[in-house]
Amino acid sequence: MVGQDKKGLGLLIVPDFEQLKSYVQEHYGEVVDNLEHLLEKKNLTQKIKSKINELIQPKKGFKPFEKLQNIHFLDEEFKKGSELTNTLKKKRHVIEKKYKELIDKLLH
Repeated sequence: MVGQDKKGLGLLIVPDFEQLKSYVQEHYGEVVDNLEHLLEKKNLTQKIKSKINELIQPKKGFKPFEKLQNIHFLDEEFKKGSELTNTLKKKRHVIEKKYKELIDKLLH
């Protein structure tokens, strides 16, 4: 999740594309072999966004205005030594700098 100190949240997801394809086939009855087509499915993105917004509520430590505004699927995993430490923890400052333009679009 990104959006610290902003009035909304964005989500950068590095999905398991095979699992995502299986999910789309199972729930939408559609076989998707094109990655772009899979990611263009608005109802899939909306469904994920709705589920996450159900989880980020004030009683769980979030402020009332902190709602997930947008989601973006990344097509490559975070790399150790770049976006991840050697112990595989996310380097938030590196991720925020690398994806600054994207994050700004997500949180318009």
